[in-house]
Amino acid sequence: MKVDKIEGLNMHDSVIMELRVARQGDTSDTVDIRLKYIDDYDTMETSYRLLRFSGCYKLHCDINFGVDSPDSILKTERVESSELIQKVKMKFPMIREQLSSALNHYRIETSTSGSTIDLVAKQVELISL
Repeated sequence: MKVDKIEGLNMHDSVIMELRVARQGDTSDTVDIRLKYIDDYDTMETSYRLLRFSGCYKLHCDINFGVDSPDSILKTERVESSELIQKVKMKFPMIREQLSSALNHYRIETSTSGSTIDLVAKQVELISL
C-alpha cells in the first residue's frame, strides 16, 4: 500500500526489527525497515510489515546500540522545508529540476534508544509480510 502521509500510520510503539539497504546503482535504490507493526491500538494486535522507501537519494542514521529491549518508534513524520532535500539537489545538479517536487524527507525517531533515521526518497509503502 502506497503511503500518502506517513504520520497517518500506526507507527508509534511499533518495533523496528531490521533495517536493510538495497543498492541498485540507479534511482531504484530502496531502504526496507521490517516492523512489528501495531495493527490496532485498542487490542494491541500486531503483524510483521515492511516499510519500504523507494527512489532513495539519502539515508542518514544516528542509531544508538546497547539497549536491552526492542527499539520502538516514538514518532514518524514527513519533514517540510528540508535542508536534507536541498543538500541532495546540490549533490545532483544534473537532475535538480527533475527532483524539485519528487522528493520527500521522512524522519523516524525511536523511543527506546533515542535514535533517528532520516531518508530522502520519492515514496514509501507499507507492505504486509
